[in-house]
This record gives sequence, structure tokens and C-alpha cells, in this order.
Amino acid sequence: MTTLGTATADDINHQVDAWVSVNRMLRDRADEIRHAWNALDIDSVHFIGSGSVNYLSQTAAPLLQTATGISASSDPASAFLVRSGFPVANPERTLLVAISRSGETTELVEAVSSFQQRGGNTVWGITTRSNSSLAGRSDLVIAEDLGFEGSVVQTRSFSSLLAMMQGVVATISGDALPPDGQLAASGESCLASADLLSSDLEVLGTCERVIFLASRLGFGLALEGQLLMNEMALTDSVAHQFLDFRHGPISMVDEHTLVVGLLDAAVTDQEVALLNDVAGLGASVVTLSMGPDGPSGQPSLQVDPHGLRHLPLFMPAMQKMAHRRALARNLDPDNPRHLSAVVILDGLT
Repeated sequence: MTTLGTATADDINHQVDAWVSVNRMLRDRADEIRHAWNALDIDSVHFIGSGSVNYLSQTAAPLLQTATGISASSDPASAFLVRSGFPVANPERTLLVAISRSGETTELVEAVSSFQQRGGNTVWGITTRSNSSLAGRSDLVIAEDLGFEGSVVQTRSFSSLLAMMQGVVATISGDALPPDGQLAASGESCLASADLLSSDLEVLGTCERVIFLASRLGFGLALEGQLLMNEMALTDSVAHQFLDFRHGPISMVDEHTLVVGLLDAAVTDQEVALLNDVAGLGASVVTLSMGPDGPSGQPSLQVDPHGLRHLPLFMPAMQKMAHRRALARNLDPDNPRHLSAVVILDGLT
């Protein structure tokens, strides 16, 4: 008998090696990356991606802006093709950072071409396919093929691309990359703890909806958590900013709701208070924490035992929860409904 979701589970369980490989690649290329950044004559940086990587871009933009002071923004790649008016106001003074697992997604490749045709300053491509169309069109390519996966749903590739982006920002801003040994140990510890957490969460088999809450850099990752539940488990799921959740969406909370809170190192008392309040409304609450623990009496996972603040550490728990939810519903995460690994569209070129 075939076991459901084995390929996706394998990708989830073997992503830490890719993070370490990304770390080593960026360390080897640090001088090249810093030189390329310092040679730019730009006023802004614009990130693009499609699907999961669009959400990654929503974390990458504030990450870069906070670290460098350069104005940074993001859009789905399709905005370059269907929006009235070009998304980038001043292409000749803008660095476009295009992020893609395959480097072949139609909207993304065409967005890069459109940017270049309008006199765009520079394109950096971040991908897990070093020989892709994106790589061929980029002025600087940051690639780690070990991060690629054969599964449809992005797990190892998403966290590897996130590791690349966070590592690039650290490199150009002069911050140290995490030591390889500590990164590997933190990653494997996080995977093991995430497996135990998802296995013990009986609510994953009974809840009707899943809500992800985050602030700051975590919000793009919460959006990816929502998408994982949609794709793998065909589950109604949304993501909201922590404090904005009180302004309407909290009305959806009841005893059939699972709320997953991503707490970073800058967590506030108001964010923890919100998690306590939704628990009081009947929701099951789980916290994934990179800082202080969440509400007492609720399941919680410390994702960053060595204090590395490495954003990919948030991902295994959300991936495993979506995978476990899919299996509880007798769904196959390896074959998500209506989806393919790469979206190729006719008629856009």
C-alpha cells in the first residue's frame, strides 16, 4: 500500500542540509555580493515572486529596508503584466530582486523582461535552479540547487530561498552568518520538536479553520503557513497581522478554530494578550516562538534554541502541521488538487 505524502515529508525532513549549504555558499561569495551591492546606483529595491515566493518577498522587503535603510517593496510577479500602470515608478533607479524555486514561472520571467525593457537598473535572481531562465536573465545570480525539491508544494525550497534572502541581507549589511554547526543543530532540533508538536495536536484532525497570526517579518511566513494549509490539506485558512485581527476577523473564532501565533524576538505584551483572548473564545492556540514563550497552558514550540534568529526555523512546524492535517483528512500532500510544480502560461510572451 502506498503511503500518502512520503515525498513531501522527505522534503520537509531534509531541508536543514540545504540551509547549511546556502550558508557556506554565501560565505564563499560574500566579497562578490558586497561588491555588487556597493556598485549599485539605486534609490529603491523591489522584490517579486509568485505563489509561495510572493509571500517570501513580503518578508524580504522589510528585512532589507530595516537592515540597509534603502526603500524596499514587493509585488506578485503578475503585477508587472496585468496592473494598470507599471509597478516600479523609477526602473532606472531600482534593483529588482526576482525570487523563484524553478526560475521558469511565466509571470516572473516575463516580469524581469518587462523591467529590463523599461530601462531597469539591475536584476538579481535568487533561485534553487542555477541553470534556469531567471538565472540567464539576471545580473547577479544567487542559487543553491540543493534547495530544489520535486514536490509540488514548496517546503525545502521555500525555507532555502528564505535562507538565501536573509543571508544576502546579512552579507551586504555586514552582519555575521550563523555558524554552520549551530545552524544544523538548531534546524534538526526544530524539526524533531515540530514533529512531536504536530503529532500531539489532535485538533489538526477536527478543526474547521486555521488562522495564522504574526507581525513584522513573520507576516510573510504566516501567509505561507496559510497557503500550506490550503494546498496540502484543502483547509480554510487565513493569515492576519496580530493587532489588526481585533478589527473584524476575530469574529470568526470559535471552538472549531485553530490559531497559530508566530512570536518573534520583538514580541509585545499586546500580541500575547490577543492569543490569551482567542483561547478564551474557545479556539485552540499554538505558538511558534523565536523569543519569549506564548500564553501559559497552550502548546508552544521554541523554534530558535540557539538564539540565531534564523527565519527558516519558523517553517518546519507549519509544514508538518499542514502535512499532518492532510493525512488526517485522507489527502495526499504529494498530489495537491489542481496544482502543478511550475506555472507555465501561454499567451503572455
